[in-house]
Amino acid sequence: MRAEGAVTGFESEVYRKDRSRFWMSEDAIAIRDRTDRLIGFYGTVIDVTARKRAEEASALARIDPGLLGKSGPPDSSAVRAYQGQARFARHLR
Repeated sequence: MRAEGAVTGFESEVYRKDRSRFWMSEDAIAIRDRTDRLIGFYGTVIDVTARKRAEEASALARIDPGLLGKSGPPDSSAVRAYQGQARFARHLR
């Protein structure tokens, strides 16, 4: 981020304050002052937990189709899931 000035579609599993885990996708750009000194970041974070779980279930089903049982593949809402988006800005000062 410091070298390139931006990050797009960076996915990671992170912890909430209650120690539960979720997957997020992050897009951000570096904010610099007139002297090109890094002073903060601006971007969005999207919760992609449902999509990641659906991808994992799909991968497991390819390995062993019996893992999904009689219920079949994850429903389409889990595959298309878009649970939320948050904007963030972080100043380094």
